Amino acid sequence: MPTSFLTPDQRNAFGRFRGPPAPEELARYFHLDGADLATVRQMRGRANRLGFAILLGGVRFTGRFIVQSSDVPDEVIVYIADQLDKMVPGNLSEYFDSSAPTYKRHTALIRVRFGYRDFHQAPDAGLGLMRRLYGFCWSGEDKPTRLIEWASDWLISNRILLPGPSTLERLVGRIRERTQGRLWQALVDGLTADQRNFIGSLLEQDNGSIGDLDLLRARPLKRRQSDFLRHLDRLDALRDVGLRMTPPKDVPAVHLERLARVARRAKPSAIAALKEPRRTATVAALFYTLEASAQDDALELGEALIADLFREAELAKANHRQAQQRDLDKAVLLLRDLVDHLITDVAMPFENWQSALFDQWPKARIEDAISTVDTFIQPDTGKPVAALTARWYRARKLFFNITTRIDLAGSPGGQDVTEAMIWLRDHPDWVKAPIKTAPTGVVSKSWRPHVMDKDGVPTDSKAYVFAAIDAWHKAVKRRDVFAAPGIRYADPRAGLMQTREWERSKGVVCRTLGRTLDSATEIRRLANELDATFARVAARADDNPDLRFEIEKGKPAIVLSKLDRLDEPESLSTLRRDVHNLMPRAGIPDILLEVMRRTEFTRAFTHLSERPPKVQGF
Repeated sequence: MPTSFLTPDQRNAFGRFRGPPAPEELARYFHLDGADLATVRQMRGRANRLGFAILLGGVRFTGRFIVQSSDVPDEVIVYIADQLDKMVPGNLSEYFDSSAPTYKRHTALIRVRFGYRDFHQAPDAGLGLMRRLYGFCWSGEDKPTRLIEWASDWLISNRILLPGPSTLERLVGRIRERTQGRLWQALVDGLTADQRNFIGSLLEQDNGSIGDLDLLRARPLKRRQSDFLRHLDRLDALRDVGLRMTPPKDVPAVHLERLARVARRAKPSAIAALKEPRRTATVAALFYTLEASAQDDALELGEALIADLFREAELAKANHRQAQQRDLDKAVLLLRDLVDHLITDVAMPFENWQSALFDQWPKARIEDAISTVDTFIQPDTGKPVAALTARWYRARKLFFNITTRIDLAGSPGGQDVTEAMIWLRDHPDWVKAPIKTAPTGVVSKSWRPHVMDKDGVPTDSKAYVFAAIDAWHKAVKRRDVFAAPGIRYADPRAGLMQTREWERSKGVVCRTLGRTLDSATEIRRLANELDATFARVAARADDNPDLRFEIEKGKPAIVLSKLDRLDEPESLSTLRRDVHNLMPRAGIPDILLEVMRRTEFTRAFTHLSERPPKVQGF
């Protein structure tokens, strides 16, 4: 297993200053308290006192004894010298000589008086460090460079001198290897004998079944309905395999998904070449998550196709209205002239007024105008019902497969959608289904004029299906409806604490938030707070000139006046202009590269392969 995790720059900076410490770091690591000053003043000579203080602060900050005076930033020397009676810093090159008797005596004194130990002479501490690193690895935080940083911080905080970087690299490598071995064995132990035999036969080169693995783990490539249906066929084939397995409870999901990701991307021949138990564990991780990821892909593609369907219907509605705009204008003008004639013509006879009217505008022409207007008049909902109905067979085929071939579940917020999908699943012929018995909770307010009559009874089966599709699409976006099993489209409540875990930790959580364990008391307190706030706002509403109530669309609405604009002082305009003039005229890439050089923020990003970047010098 590779153990060279650090880059050359990281190796050179290990246990050394990476630049001037920040002010808070100077105060934390290089401040000399009373005991420190008493020890420092025992040294003979100003250079020895200053060198000893720097040596003490340096080991607290870097975890190692400083061996070269050139490694010490000037800020550190000045900060410590100011604490030693405003001492003037001198030449410290002679003091920082690891072979000098004074240097050896001072390092030994720091070990004894301040409790610093070598890494190899602290087996109890090494065991605690390995336990901590193993916990990080098993929880999923197993990036080697991150583990080495945590290990260094832990050793420094426990006053253990840092070993060489290779020692920590080997330690981290062993822990990662042990963690992976435990993971592989746990996944293999969770399989039955039949499942192990099936995985073994799937990876055999002789029987040609290795291609089945590629077929089962394939993903839809294009955003079209034919690819969606082919993917559902693969999902059915995966279920027919009979490997719907539940992963072991003690295996972290991050490790399982990471190993499954490798199995989904690697060539079957490369997986077959792995040694046991890694080979079986890799395929097992794939099958542990394969159905969930396949359902996620199906749900994602189905949701996208539904969105495309509604988008096309909206566009078709707009195009149809634009194409028929001329006919609509003619019909409206005719009806306008007719009404104007009825209102303004005083010679219109009271009796037989229709005959007099039809003499000027034939009845058939008036009926055609009314029919033209009726085709454009729809309830004020904005739903493209006519355009959707023209795409009925496509929508029916798509949503029928979503309803019957993807295992879905719902939270309490998606209960109405779940009931509608169950009803549609139980009545495959949606056109002839007894629509009056369908659950109406899924029909939103904007769909009710199209689906129900005045008594609230469903009458249009196609409109009901489109209302259910629209509600399903929104519920999937909110994760009120989710795949079971799933990963990306899984139940959002899955990460919450279970009953037993919550019972153990709710006391700490409530104390942290300043709340009691009595839910009735908390609800009563919130209700009283809401009531008091409402009463306070209502009492001041009449005296507030910026607050008024208006009736909009038959309902009361709150209207707030816009805030007055604050005039900018001349000093602010001058400051903004001066700052703008001070900004260098450089392109965005140049600014980004300069920030990279100054802050080295790229060190916070690690490539997936743990390799150093190819571009050096930034």
